[in-house]
Amino acid sequence: MSETDKLRKMIAGTLGVNESDITEDFSLKVQKFKTSAGSVILGNMVKKVYGRKVDCRNVSTFGELLARINGDGAPEASGTDTAVKEDIKPVYTADSENGNQNADKKPVRRGRTDALRPVCGIDIQEIDIFPKTDDYWSESFYTDNFTKDEIAYCITAPEPRHSFAARWCLKEALHKCGEMYYDIPLRDIQAVRLKTGELRVEIRDDNGGFTRLPFACSISHADHYAVGMVMGYV
Repeated sequence: MSETDKLRKMIAGTLGVNESDITEDFSLKVQKFKTSAGSVILGNMVKKVYGRKVDCRNVSTFGELLARINGDGAPEASGTDTAVKEDIKPVYTADSENGNQNADKKPVRRGRTDALRPVCGIDIQEIDIFPKTDDYWSESFYTDNFTKDEIAYCITAPEPRHSFAARWCLKEALHKCGEMYYDIPLRDIQAVRLKTGELRVEIRDDNGGFTRLPFACSISHADHYAVGMVMGYV
């Protein structure tokens, strides 16, 4: 079986359609693939078949996906004007609980002004698109996008996929809080639930540990959807 046919079979199985339906004109703008989690799931299929990562965001058809795999259809650049791009970096907050090296740093925004500005990010995902598995430790979708602590926490929940989906939403919500956070890999962001019930969001620092961000955050889920929100000042 060719690589194209293997990929066609995986997509057909995921969508519950016949393999013969997956022609080059077949639309991939379906609920399972059009969200941020869905594009990663599609990318994991490509990686399993071809052995390499491909950006599957905003892929319209199966033919376009094959073009990207072959290097002929890479997504265009965002068009950000680097000439006016500010020198901005993630901000930190004091973390006396673990003596973090960033404990003495105060929230600061570097650029044309020293004034802090409010930021807010929110994301919602359909829980059903998250892969079902008997072993979350061996499923690449989870090991590639969640920390070991997050996996250990989520698998103890009555419905692990609900917990994973909510934390995915929190990570994507942080991405929407500004360009300094947009390119942080999902596995370098983690949600931590304290014994008090408080939720906080952290990012991986240069030493491989995690540093708390000075943001308020919240996650929730129902039977079919999960949501995450991050708010703060930078």
